Amino acid sequence: MFIWDSMTKDGARRNAFYVGFDKNNQLRLSVVSSSTPVESMILETFSAAQTEPDAYKPLPNINLRYGYPIPVDGKAGTSAHPVFLEFDGSPLDFPLGDEKVKPPSALLEFFRNAALAHQKGKDDLYAGSFTPKSADKVRQWLASMESRRKLANQPPQMPSTLGNVKFVLNAEPIFLVFEAPTPGNDWKPENLTYSYILHEGGGYKIANFFYSSDLDDFLQNPSFFDKGVLKSAPTAPPSK
Repeated sequence: MFIWDSMTKDGARRNAFYVGFDKNNQLRLSVVSSSTPVESMILETFSAAQTEPDAYKPLPNINLRYGYPIPVDGKAGTSAHPVFLEFDGSPLDFPLGDEKVKPPSALLEFFRNAALAHQKGKDDLYAGSFTPKSADKVRQWLASMESRRKLANQPPQMPSTLGNVKFVLNAEPIFLVFEAPTPGNDWKPENLTYSYILHEGGGYKIANFFYSSDLDDFLQNPSFFDKGVLKSAPTAPPSK
């Protein structure tokens, strides 16, 4: 249970407390903070729903194919009252570097083109694949990499091998594209990376470059999110 403190548009408090049982089955009261990824993620969602209510109106007849029981106590196993992360998406094995393989969607065609632009040193084209703020950060990053290379008197880097897209999480207009370095289904969860893709104005842009949120804290913490679930067949949560 969350206890919510006041929050106003003119910058008032944004406080929340979590009441629940700890690992010793004792009732506890704790402040939600950045060190509690799951609780922070829920708090962030509540906050966004208050500041942008029209964007967070409930939608009817949502049929999400994946239901992942979050180990809220940081360990595997399902509690008596599990909290589910529900999402939709598609598992696949799409090689970004093999241009002979047709992309299965417009999104992955865009993502491949961006990856190839980066691989081939087409920096302007690559940076243009990002949302404006991320594009600025990409250009700064590319410039710093080039400066370090010149200072070290190193030759231009050889093109790296592109990986394989393993899963596309669909939260239209936001998508998370998960990829691993090798083909097949033997990838390890710790080697799986992901990118944010924004679908807007009929096109796609990569977002959140050098940016992290509570969702990233959750997805990157194996104690809370086992990326291996993306290998499994869809499993919907129990009926409410």
